[in-house]
Amino acid sequence: MRNFALLACMLIASLLPAWARADDDQAPICADAEFVAAFNSAVELQALIDAPVADAAELMARGQTLLAFRQDKISPLPDCAEAIAIRRLLLQMSGDALARDALRLAPVPDQANPYLQRPDDQSRVDGAVSAMLGQDRSLALSPEDRVLPACADGQLNALERATDDLLALRMPAEASVAAIDRLLEWREADLPGLPYCDESQDLTRALNVAATDSAAQLAMELASLAGLFIPFADMLEESVADLTRWLGGRRAATAILSGAARSSIARDSQLPACATSQRADLRMSLLPDGDALLARSAAARTIDDLLDYSGDIVAFRDRRLAQLPFCAEAFYARWWLAEALADAITRQTLRLLTPGSVNLFFDEGAPGYADSRQALDRLAEALLLPARPASPGSSQCDQPELLSLVVYLLPEFWEFSRGALTAAYPEEAFDLVAPSYAMRQLLWEHLPRCQEALEIGLAMRAIAADALTMLVMELAGAPAGNIPYLGPIARDMRALFDGLSAFVSPCGSAAGGAGEYYVVAENIANVRDCGATNCGIVTTVSRGQQVNVLDDLGSWYEITLPSCETGFMAGFLLSKTPPG
Repeated sequence: MRNFALLACMLIASLLPAWARADDDQAPICADAEFVAAFNSAVELQALIDAPVADAAELMARGQTLLAFRQDKISPLPDCAEAIAIRRLLLQMSGDALARDALRLAPVPDQANPYLQRPDDQSRVDGAVSAMLGQDRSLALSPEDRVLPACADGQLNALERATDDLLALRMPAEASVAAIDRLLEWREADLPGLPYCDESQDLTRALNVAATDSAAQLAMELASLAGLFIPFADMLEESVADLTRWLGGRRAATAILSGAARSSIARDSQLPACATSQRADLRMSLLPDGDALLARSAAARTIDDLLDYSGDIVAFRDRRLAQLPFCAEAFYARWWLAEALADAITRQTLRLLTPGSVNLFFDEGAPGYADSRQALDRLAEALLLPARPASPGSSQCDQPELLSLVVYLLPEFWEFSRGALTAAYPEEAFDLVAPSYAMRQLLWEHLPRCQEALEIGLAMRAIAADALTMLVMELAGAPAGNIPYLGPIARDMRALFDGLSAFVSPCGSAAGGAGEYYVVAENIANVRDCGATNCGIVTTVSRGQQVNVLDDLGSWYEITLPSCETGFMAGFLLSKTPPG
């Protein structure tokens, strides 16, 4: 009968009360199966809370049942509009049912019970579900395609105010019906108006749980049941902790924005911004793990310690850093954590050899150490700031960027590498400290901020650091075969050559092209923007001029000009041999 009653009420969408209308209008609609699952959960919960409880024992039993229902049926509901609205309602109903019956056991008169002065559960379910009837679900997105928009500053400010207000409300001087009523009023007035964006989803859920279960906790205290049983205590504690942490981070971000500590980590990069979940992983997992590994350097006091520590560093780089996504903040973390770890092992090895005498670039406070440490601190600060929107365009390199890499940075790197990779004696490591640091700084400052150049730059950076570390460890007496950097150096050299194999001309033209040709026209020849005579003319070239042919298309050749532009020329106008 209850299913029939609900379905009947679903037909009366025009009677939907304003307080029950879904506030997640921007959320993607649910697919048919998702909507049915959410609807069935509402029916099932309604059946669980229909009958009033007679005593504290029955209340405890119902609490256990509802706790299991939250975990098994409510939490797994998907993040689509109707399921979000139903999940919010079911969380409230599960807490309210216990609180309502606890106040009846208190006893609190029905006319004073704040839960009985609000629409009953049947009306709440009927109203919420009726609005969802008639949706065209044929265009519902798949779960993996539901990308939430990043929260704007104004939306974050609204979330901050709501969180601050609720945390203040949930700590009254003493339990009272009035305190419960204020929490329920906040839930009715403030929760529906919160924004729909990436960061808001978990926060809104935590706010809903905190408001609902804080009110229920006060009801239990009024019924003298607090010490006996509070069914959702762990969930409430976790939600309040999440809200408190987020509010503290948000206020720290506001302080950073208002001061001089603004970070430019992502501002100058063509790389796309990292997603909110990726930024959270950097802040909550990668940076703390990296800091813990860095802190271990002080305990490496013997050559065996150094070998073990360097092995852990190499493993961390391969297992964690190399797996980071290619987005702006993650690239910054990958570069500077690798720098800090390289400096940590080199600094400790040099300290073991000659305490305090050769750590010009790697002692705490010296340029090498200070730069990597400050870079990581800037990253930690930046990850507290709101995520910037994704950068427009592509992160692929254009011709001038590749040209600057090949013509300017590559010769500098080869000059350093010749000295580092042909060192005959470990003692030569002393002469490589300053060049290694200078090479890495040069790369960081001048690498084009586009994907191919940065991938090549990562290999160059690793070679510049690891070659120095390997020599220093040999100098400290480590057997060459036990030093874990030889394999990474060989691997990075291969990666470097693979990355550079795309460049066979200063313009970065692809390997495997047809090569150099000469213009054999009588005087000048047209270069067109596609392979046909009706295509637009890009420029002209003179008889005898040399051009690089990228692809032989039959009667038309795709070419690269000295300006690094590409175009098309008729094949009969070009020859492998110069004109007579």
